[in-house]
Amino acid sequence: MTQPKLVRSSFAGMSAVDVFTTVAGFTKDAESFLVEWYVAPPDVTERVADRPQLRSAIQDATAEPARLHFWDTFLYHAAERGIASEDVIAFSEYRNIPASAPVRLSRRDILANRLRHLAEQELHSRLNLLSKVRLRSGGTAHVAMLDFVGSVSDETPRLLLAIAKRLLPEGGFLLRSDRSFHLLGRTLVSSRRRSRLHADSLFYCPLVDRMYLAHQVRRGVSSLRVSPSTPCGRPPYVVAAF
Repeated sequence: MTQPKLVRSSFAGMSAVDVFTTVAGFTKDAESFLVEWYVAPPDVTERVADRPQLRSAIQDATAEPARLHFWDTFLYHAAERGIASEDVIAFSEYRNIPASAPVRLSRRDILANRLRHLAEQELHSRLNLLSKVRLRSGGTAHVAMLDFVGSVSDETPRLLLAIAKRLLPEGGFLLRSDRSFHLLGRTLVSSRRRSRLHADSLFYCPLVDRMYLAHQVRRGVSSLRVSPSTPCGRPPYVVAAF
């Protein structure tokens, strides 16, 4: 899919790393940010190689036109097939554990392109930016982040942009990656505001990735991949600024 020409701005096409560096420049009260490395989870079919009923439900879900999120379709098929509840729950709640503990980068590091260096040098692991920020005052705040689903039609990005503006009237960026869209805020928000963002975003499921949302709420911190998903791939990039 070609880049949707939603908004003409100097941010169009900018990588996630570069636009976040710009955000760090805006947030002068931030002292440091967190990043982590992780390895992509195994494909869903690999995770159920020894579970034929689960594999059949996955095949049913992926065989249908992509009108609903994969997990919604899978759960319906799993219920209809009467698959053991424990298997369905364990599969649905699978968590991809980070490959290392988070690393703290100062705002000065970010502005000196340290984040870009880390993102570009990773070939086998992916680099996540975490939402939690340490402030100069000693307190904490968050960078607003959210994941949307992949494109269903050429008009989908326009609706996602409208939702993004509704969720973040403070302004932000809509980014595109290989299989989905992402939201990154321009300003820092409190933990309370982050919780409100997650609550409000539930109104827009399944366009909002509810599995992403569940994991971020459980963990207490959000994440955004800023490196390519494959060695030759393109990192997430801006398709609209608002």
